[in-house]
Amino acid sequence: MDLEFETIFYHSKIAVKLSKHNKRIFFCPKKQLRLKMPKRKVLEDCGNFIKPNEVSSRLCKSFNKLQLDEVSVTKAVKQLQKLHEVHGSDNSFFKHFTNLLELPLSKGTSKDRLNTFDEKIFEVVCQFATSFLHKQEEESNDKEKENGLDKSELIELPPFLRELFDWLLDHHEVESSGARLKVCMLINRLLKLLGEEAEIDDELYHKIFNNMLERLKDKVAEIRAQAVHALQRLQDPRDSECPIIKAFIFHLGCDPSPVVRKAIVRCIGATRYTLPHVIKRTMDVDENVRKVAYKFIADKVHIRSLSITKREEIIRRGLTDRNENVRNVVAKELVPAWLRFCNESIVELLYALDPVGNSDSETPKEVLSVLFQGVPFDELVNAFQYLDHGNRLIPLNKLSPETATYWRNLASYLHNQAEVKGVSAAAPYLENFLPELVQFCAYIRQYLIDNHPAAAAAAAPAVVESATTTDESNELIWLFNGRQLIDMVPLFDLADVVGFYFAFFEYHFITLFQL
Repeated sequence: MDLEFETIFYHSKIAVKLSKHNKRIFFCPKKQLRLKMPKRKVLEDCGNFIKPNEVSSRLCKSFNKLQLDEVSVTKAVKQLQKLHEVHGSDNSFFKHFTNLLELPLSKGTSKDRLNTFDEKIFEVVCQFATSFLHKQEEESNDKEKENGLDKSELIELPPFLRELFDWLLDHHEVESSGARLKVCMLINRLLKLLGEEAEIDDELYHKIFNNMLERLKDKVAEIRAQAVHALQRLQDPRDSECPIIKAFIFHLGCDPSPVVRKAIVRCIGATRYTLPHVIKRTMDVDENVRKVAYKFIADKVHIRSLSITKREEIIRRGLTDRNENVRNVVAKELVPAWLRFCNESIVELLYALDPVGNSDSETPKEVLSVLFQGVPFDELVNAFQYLDHGNRLIPLNKLSPETATYWRNLASYLHNQAEVKGVSAAAPYLENFLPELVQFCAYIRQYLIDNHPAAAAAAAPAVVESATTTDESNELIWLFNGRQLIDMVPLFDLADVVGFYFAFFEYHFITLFQL
C-alpha cells in the first residue's frame, strides 16, 4: 500500500514523517521530502483494528511466559494447541496470532542478530504451525492401516499452516530489511519442518517460487542468503533450464557477498551441470566459500565422476591452499572421503590419481603424507601388505606404479620421522621395513633388465604385435617404477662399506638406462 503521512515535523536538518496507520517513523533530509517513499508493503498494525478479547489475552500471556523463560518451547507449543482447540473456530484467532508475531518481525534491521526471545518465538510459531500437518498425517496413516490401503492421495496443508504461508509471502517485500530477513527465515524454517517427503500444491509452490526469486535480488546479502535456503527444495538440478538453478549459478559467480555464495554452494544440487561451477569456488577469494566448496565435493561428489586431471587439480590446490583452515578441510574431510570411495585402499586411491600421468606432480606424495599423519608406525607398516616377508621386497609381478609410489613414500616418511623423533621412535620400524642394501640393488638391476619393454617385446610371440601406444605406456611405467626404486637408495644406511661400493657401481649401471 502507498504510505500516507499525517504529520511532518523538523528536527535540525532531519524531517520526521509519521504514517497514519502504523505510526512508523521515517527520516530523510529536507531536500528529499517531496520524493515518494518506495512503494513497498508494510506490516499492518492489526492492533489498531482488532479489539482485545480472551484469545488475544491468552496469546499474550503465553508469549510473555516464553519471553520470561517460564515455559519451554515444547510447553508453549502445547499451550497454543490447546488454545486453538478451544478458539480455533474463531476467525479472529489467526489475526490475533499474526498481530503478536509482527513485533519480533518488525523490530531491528537485517544487521541485528536475533535475540533469544525472537528465536524462541519463531521456533514456537514454526512448530505450532507444522504440528497441524503432522497430526493430519498421523490420522491419515491410521486410516490407511485400518483400511489396508496404500498412501496415494496428496495431503493438503492444514488451513492454519497454509494461511501462515500466505501471510508471510504477502509481506516478503516490506520496507524494513529486518522484517524481510525474518520473513524469509520463517519461510525457510517452515519448509524444513514440513519434512523431506512433504508436498505442496502448485499454487503455493509458484507463490514461494516467484517471491523467493524476487528476494534473491534483494539489496541485503543476508536476505538473499535466506532466499537461497528457501529455494533449496524447489530447485530441479537435473534441468539446466530451471530458473532457480540459473539464478544460483549466476549468483555463484557474480554475487559480491561471500555469505550468498557460501549459501548457494551448500544448497545447490550436485549434477554434472552444476559441479563445474562449484569447483570454480575452490578458487574463491573468500576462505569460507572455499571451505564449503571442498566440503561439497567431499560429501556429494564421487571421485569417479571427476576426470583424472580434475582430481589431481582439486586435491593439489586444496592441500597447498594459503589458508590453514581450508587445508585442514581438504586433509581431514576430502582425502578420507576419496579413500572411502576407493574401498579404503591406498593403492586404489593412487591409481585414481594416476601417478604415472602426473609424474612431475607432488600430489601423490602430499596425499600419502596426509594419510600417514597421526597413524602409529606399527599400523602403517602392518597395513602395507605387498612385501615378501622373506626378503622384504615387493615381488616383481606385483610391482606397479601405485605400489612403488606407496612403498617409496612410506619408507621416506618413516625415515624422516626417525630423524625427527630419534632412534627409539621410527628407526626400528624402518629397519624392519627396508631390505638389505646389496639385495635391494640387485632387485633394481633385475627389474631394469627383466622388465625392460624391449625385453618383454622380444619374449612375446612373434604373431602378437603390440600397439605403439601400448609400447609407450609400458616404457613410461618401467621408467616411473625404476625412478621410485632408485629414489629409495638414499634412505638406506650407507655406513656399510661393502653396501656403499655396491650401490655406487649399481648407480653407474643404472645411468646406462638413462633413468
